[in-house]
Amino acid sequence: MEAIRKPPAPNRDELIALGLLDPGAADAADRELLLQFLLARGSTLEELRRSNELGDLVGASIDQTLRPGPRLTRRELAWRTAIDDDVLVQLRQAMGLPDPGVTAAFYTEADVLAARAFERLSLLFSESVALQLMRVAGAALSRIAEASVSAFAVNVEAPLRAAGTTEVSMGRAFAEVASSLPDLGRLLDVQLRHHVEAAIHQFMLTSNGAVSETHSLTVGFVDIVGSTAWARSLSPSTHAARIQHFAQLAGDAVSLHGGRLVKLIGDEAMFVVADSAAACRIALDIINRCAAAGNIPQVRAGLATGDVISRDGDYHGEVVNLAARIVKCAEPDCVVAARSSFEATSRVAGVGWTVLGARYLRGFDEPVELVQVVRTKLRAAA
Repeated sequence: MEAIRKPPAPNRDELIALGLLDPGAADAADRELLLQFLLARGSTLEELRRSNELGDLVGASIDQTLRPGPRLTRRELAWRTAIDDDVLVQLRQAMGLPDPGVTAAFYTEADVLAARAFERLSLLFSESVALQLMRVAGAALSRIAEASVSAFAVNVEAPLRAAGTTEVSMGRAFAEVASSLPDLGRLLDVQLRHHVEAAIHQFMLTSNGAVSETHSLTVGFVDIVGSTAWARSLSPSTHAARIQHFAQLAGDAVSLHGGRLVKLIGDEAMFVVADSAAACRIALDIINRCAAAGNIPQVRAGLATGDVISRDGDYHGEVVNLAARIVKCAEPDCVVAARSSFEATSRVAGVGWTVLGARYLRGFDEPVELVQVVRTKLRAAA
């Protein structure tokens, strides 16, 4: 069987004839290198011509780098997968993406495989549950995508522009970054497997063998004291960098002590962990890390233990609300917890608490007995 021969790359004269290259331009040599680079990445001459007419030589080529292969309409995708058209629309909406329409040649063979994978998930769970999983995944992937583009803009594009790099070289840099997507995909695949494994262990540890969304956990909230005034004292970019540093410090402390960082809400972090003593260590560790950093104001933490509802990667219920209220009672650099969280827990090495008394908290009819968590050994210096 004769091997399929790839057509030869167009020469310089062909690029000029197609209007893709102006030999008299100052950046002609650089542009020719970019064209050859994009063609080698799989872009067609027709795609480059259309992009050039739109004033964006790299645009369509980047699309081909990110999602290579011939394009299909949604109607063709539905025919190839035997999945109803309205289900394909719901799937795309669940992922947080706009619908390109039924006749636009937008999808690739990878979308065929993805649609079939979604169908298998629907058979395993149900269509509604599979769509909800896609909503959770879509929100996470959207954040990853925006973070990736932002990382490129700050760490690659800005230095290149400052150095006076041409737009053509900038486009080539963007195309090179886009071509690294398979590496990011492999990394995410491996890490997803690790996270699923950890989630299974967490479920078995906290569900007591019952098939339920309810788990017994300690919930912690850590927030930055005086964050509004602090934010106003900084430039937006500096403030964003400091919040990112706070998130990093909180995430490292939570992971170190076996917890899970659930989410960041502006200047506040929420975590969960199966062991209340570990929650104390997490909160104290975050406080110490932020104090040592020197560029983050004082922080405080609130803890509560009990049954919570786990759904879509988040946690709900009275215990969550209680921890969120308690953190507002804490002084700077202090950890406050509901006393009931520690009634069945003896003091452990390195962690103890002092009684603060009962406090009325917004949303709770009865006063809540609070304690302040302290280090009993190896007290960290401020």
